[in-house]
Amino acid sequence: MVRIKIILYICCLISTIKLSATGVFTFKQYSSSYKEKISIGKVFTSDEKISPFLNSKQIIGFAISGTLTKKSDDYYARVLLCDKNGYEHLVLELYEEINNKKTFSLSDYCEETMILNRIQPVGIKIMLRGAEMKIDHVTCLLPKEGYSKKEEDYQKEWISRKKNQVEQIIQQINAYNYENKRLWGADVTEISILPWSEKKKVLGIADDCINGRGFEYYAHGIFEFERKQESNILYQPLRNSLFPPSFDWRNRHGRNWMTSVKNQTPGSGCWAFASVGVTEAIANLYYNQDLSLDLSEQEVISCSNCGSNAYGGTSADALQWIADYGISEESAFPFVNSDVPCSNKNNTYEELMRFNDAIEIPTNQNKEDSVKKYLIQKGPLLTGYTGHAMPLVGYNTIQAGDTIRIYGETLFYIISQNDSRIGQTYWIYKNSYGTESYFGHAGYAYIYFNTLDNMLKPYYAEVPVYSNVLTDQDIVCEDADGDGYYYWGIGQKPANCPYWVPDTPDGDDSNINLGSMDEYGHLDTLPTGITIKTSVTYSSNSSTSYRLGIVNGGSLTITGTTTLTGNSKIRVCEGGVLVIDGGTLQNANITMVPGSQLIVRNNGIINLASGKTFEVPEGVVVNIESGEIN
Repeated sequence: MVRIKIILYICCLISTIKLSATGVFTFKQYSSSYKEKISIGKVFTSDEKISPFLNSKQIIGFAISGTLTKKSDDYYARVLLCDKNGYEHLVLELYEEINNKKTFSLSDYCEETMILNRIQPVGIKIMLRGAEMKIDHVTCLLPKEGYSKKEEDYQKEWISRKKNQVEQIIQQINAYNYENKRLWGADVTEISILPWSEKKKVLGIADDCINGRGFEYYAHGIFEFERKQESNILYQPLRNSLFPPSFDWRNRHGRNWMTSVKNQTPGSGCWAFASVGVTEAIANLYYNQDLSLDLSEQEVISCSNCGSNAYGGTSADALQWIADYGISEESAFPFVNSDVPCSNKNNTYEELMRFNDAIEIPTNQNKEDSVKKYLIQKGPLLTGYTGHAMPLVGYNTIQAGDTIRIYGETLFYIISQNDSRIGQTYWIYKNSYGTESYFGHAGYAYIYFNTLDNMLKPYYAEVPVYSNVLTDQDIVCEDADGDGYYYWGIGQKPANCPYWVPDTPDGDDSNINLGSMDEYGHLDTLPTGITIKTSVTYSSNSSTSYRLGIVNGGSLTITGTTTLTGNSKIRVCEGGVLVIDGGTLQNANITMVPGSQLIVRNNGIINLASGKTFEVPEGVVVNIESGEIN
């Protein structure tokens, strides 16, 4: 019943939404203003700049009239009004998701230029792909003598009218996405209501770049970098993937290795935020612990010479700069969303974190497999999509039956059995637009590329990691699940690992049933086990075939008779305690690890399995108050 309601609601949207050149996309004429038309009478088929303004009059509104004709479904059209101060104001931005009509009539059409605060125009910039635009005339709204509007009133009205425009665009995108079986939903976001001059910085749109592809409206589901789906073409993988269907550094070894999501808006500092995000995650992984790091993006922006907050930069260069020179904590140079001088940094800091090198991933043969391989082996990667850098933290595979939320709390899309995207990979990025940008993903962006040419060149941070505060002695080497395999983070087994630790690391140190991991990310399956992390008592007479791992902070107390059968054995790890309190452990197979403890009291009994011996390595505490081991 719920799905029927959803479908009817979306169909209603499709039938009623029609983007119009009236209403919210026309400026309001005030009683204290008048219109002035300037004839253009020209058809544009490619990028061009024109300067129809022959006087220095200030204007409070600007619109264009004419016709837009699309020549391709992948068309794009943008018109910008340039003023004497160098600012660009968005007059029009249209592409297939917003308007899929072949011919679109423009009548006093305006977006940001619906209301202007006495700007002096100097020219118009027209940007076109796959379309032609006939501009009959442009209309300027001029203030009459004595016209006055407070800046705060202007800003309030601008935001209100801009939000109304965005809401209509969002409805159009959502209707288009549903009709074309796309996997993402649009909503009002912080970025979508920014002025063009700020929005282009956040999205990483260069002056010669045409389309942000609607990323500023992305709020739900999996963002897709292609147009219509061909429902009659089934995806046929060329071979079975060598890699597991999913991997995510937000949930590896039972932990989230990523630091908190930051917010770069409204600046163009994604290149700095991405490089710092990778550094923070690699440091956590190298030391195998949550360091609660918050390193300084402002230091990278102001001190690295790799770019600026106003105009963007090169994320790979920034990552290399961190490797070479190191980065201090946020408190030493807090983010101010501006290009302040490096001398503003407070030099009384504690931490200076760096790593060995920034290495580009070789992707000559199969880019997807290369990215997966290095993501699994080297940790989160520095990449993103064209124009916008982000740390890559994981991936997943689209499968039949997947339920993907595309809008709000109740609108979902279910992948059908004949969907062309089944078997395809989508990528999970830590973005820098704050945690409210993607309502279902807490600041993470899920992206499906039709071609990985849209993915920025990926880089990894090569360990070791160097810190002013920590040394390699601080690397945690532990068996957190009690399976006998140890994990010590990214890198070679450190010297501080005890001598009994095997050279092969644990592939998942949160699951006693999973052992080592091969080079493709697949995990060995071990006999069924249970990890004991708290105080547990076996009081009844019973048997178990499970492997029992007693880890740090956990204790197992046996007061009845427990018999080990099959593959069952007990491993008491560092900080773990096994207590036989008046009970009996039959057919026992016990491994004691230095730092563990065995207590036998109240005439408790341990009867060893045939052929097994009880070994007590140095560092194990055995306290037999009353009882015996046979």
